[in-house]
Amino acid sequence: MRIIINEIKKLFNLKILLILGLIVFIIWKIFISFWIEVFPNGSDTPTFNLSVEMLKDYGTTMDEKEFEDFKEKSALREKEADEYLKGDKEAQELGIKSYRELRESLDKGKTDEKVDELHSKIYFEDNVYLFWEMGTRESIILSYEDYLNRHYGLDSSETNRYKRLEELEKGEQPKSVLSYVTFLNYDSLITNFSILVVVTLAFIISPIFLRDEKNKVNLLQYSSKTGRKMGSKKVISAMITAFGISTLELIGLFLMYIPNDTLQFWNCSINSKFNYMVSWFDLTFGQYIMLTILVIYIITFVVTSVSLFVSSKVKSYVALIGVQVPILGALIMFLDNIGLNHMTTINYPKYIPLIAYVVFIIISILLIINLSKNEKNRDVLN
Repeated sequence: MRIIINEIKKLFNLKILLILGLIVFIIWKIFISFWIEVFPNGSDTPTFNLSVEMLKDYGTTMDEKEFEDFKEKSALREKEADEYLKGDKEAQELGIKSYRELRESLDKGKTDEKVDELHSKIYFEDNVYLFWEMGTRESIILSYEDYLNRHYGLDSSETNRYKRLEELEKGEQPKSVLSYVTFLNYDSLITNFSILVVVTLAFIISPIFLRDEKNKVNLLQYSSKTGRKMGSKKVISAMITAFGISTLELIGLFLMYIPNDTLQFWNCSINSKFNYMVSWFDLTFGQYIMLTILVIYIITFVVTSVSLFVSSKVKSYVALIGVQVPILGALIMFLDNIGLNHMTTINYPKYIPLIAYVVFIIISILLIINLSKNEKNRDVLN
């Protein structure tokens, strides 16, 4: 155990910690902070606020009776918008006396220049929240009433995907009040967070064997049977370190994410009429979050295994970077396209992500086995 602790200590020094801190800061600012600090963002604010309101009024789902109540509340809010326009001088000059008349004027295609100016004044200059909210309410009503046709332009010829939509429509999941704003925010956040995990782990773990090679410590290690067992100790040390780093990063992420109040949708299905993504699986928002955390730990194991194996084979830091960058770049692209971003979506074959992760795990295990055997049998002259 003392050897493992010493190996873990060797992975960290003041220089490494300073560079690691800089890496974390840069990646956080470029890829992650926006999804936490600017939420809800702009025109998405009414969508989030209304989903919170629906959650409080109706619970995790909104049935037909509750939907009628929502429409009644929307009608009352529309009357408030009508009253606003009746008191607006520019609207009166244009003969626009109601919200509906304003919408119809804008939907005609070619609108009067003065109508455009009125629209810009209300929505952007004065930023009247009521009118942004009305647009969101209309979108919610349309989504609730027309579930099948709003997803991906699917038709009955796309058998499996269309059947999944029909299956969902017969159940309660589409009545979930979870909005695309909440789901997309978390999905983007965790996907960009995975970049931080991949880069920081590769930076910390990669030098573990190469450092000893450079310092000629390996000459002492491989000259004895006991020394050759150091390979397995390094693997254990690297795994403990990697999972520890990922855990700390996850804790930090969620400590900053929780104040956004999105976890109140924990028990809401992600297969909501108000969410653009449809999943192959019956998952709640909370279950989806737990699934992504599991994926982060799988990625931790994969990146650590690859970094250890490459570190044991190369003879220089240039070679280390040259080999690792394409591999880790491909992994990040996979995570951004299907591995984490919109994971389980019906846009891709059902079990592709699962198969991919099983393959990744098997390859990683084989790399570790190969590394351990080679280190145990390695000759000092090799």
